[in-house]
Formats: sequence, structure tokens, C-alpha cells
Amino acid sequence: MFTVTRREQVRTQLLQRARDDERIVYAELGAVHHFNLRAGAATYRAFLLGELLEIDLAFTPAAEFGPLGNGAFDVVFSDPAPRQPRSDDADHLIGLAWHHVLHARIFIERGAPWQAEYWISAIRDETLALASLRLGLPAAYAKGSDKLPADITTPVQDALVRSLDAAELSRALQAATRALIGELRETGSAVADRLTRPLLALAARQWEGAP
Repeated sequence: MFTVTRREQVRTQLLQRARDDERIVYAELGAVHHFNLRAGAATYRAFLLGELLEIDLAFTPAAEFGPLGNGAFDVVFSDPAPRQPRSDDADHLIGLAWHHVLHARIFIERGAPWQAEYWISAIRDETLALASLRLGLPAAYAKGSDKLPADITTPVQDALVRSLDAAELSRALQAATRALIGELRETGSAVADRLTRPLLALAARQWEGAP
């Protein structure tokens, strides 16, 4: 397992390479695997070193090199572009959330418990993201979730899936949906009014024509 001292040594070494040489080679650090992740114009390359230290490097055009949102951004060298506004969109997160409720119910009905569990977990993720966004916390990758108050996280915790039988999946779906609706009421009353009834019907399997 890596140490803090080792992490700082690696950081110093990488920064020195970036300053001194356009050809950057990382074999000397003992990377055992890497993968690329694209986000807009940037490409992120994540390396796993032998001592389980993860190194994330981003490559982006110079014209777009700069901070996003309100998070910390320290420039070691070069001149960054102006700070970009945060791109999180509450309407988009709400759309993802109702989509997940619908698909969770579909896969419970189809007897596909792993897919149902996947979508129930996704409902929780979007609910926490909405709450984080509303409170000015980082919304992506649950980065703000641990700073949320208990009155938000406790209802979401009730939506954890305890087993893969249909009854438990339905219970968790209903809990996740109630937590989502609670957050929608905080985010905007109009959208909550429109979505509450259909979402509760889906979660409780009470839509028209249901057996």
C-alpha cells in the first residue's frame, strides 16, 4: 500500500517530467494498468501503480485548460483559461431519476433482479446529486454526498437493497421513490406536483391496467 510520502514523491516526479520533456513516459513508476476516460475535450488517463496508488492525468487543448465550477484549482505552471460555470443541470438529473424509477419497476416485473437493483441504486445516486446541487456541493460521483444533512441521507439509506427477491426490490424502490419525491419538493414544487403521482404509482405497482 502506498504512503503519503510516496504519493508526494510521485507527484513531484510527474510535475518535473511535465516541465522538462514533452515526451512523458511512466513505465519507471511501475504502472500495472491504465485506462482512458473522455470528458468533453479532455482525456483522463488513470494509472494504477504496483503499491495501489492511483494517478490521474488529464490531457486537454491549451485553449480549454482551466477550472470548471467552483472547486479548488491550483495552477503549477502555464496560464489557465477563465473559470467555466458548473454544467450540472437539475432538470437533467430529474429526468434521469424518473427514468430510473420506470426501469426499476420494469425489471422487477420481468424477474430481472440484478437490473432492478442497478436502477434502484441509480435513483439513490440522482437523489443525492440533486440534493448536493441544491446545497451548493459537488454533485458528480457522490463527492458532496457525505456532507449532506441526515434528514436528506436517512430516507435515501432506507432505499438500500437488502436482497434480490421481488418483495424487497419493491420495498427499496418505494423507499427510493419517496426520497426522490422529497428532494423534488425541495428543488421545485411545480415539477414535484407533476411527477409525484405517476412515480408513486410506478413504485407501488398501482398504474392503470396493472394485474
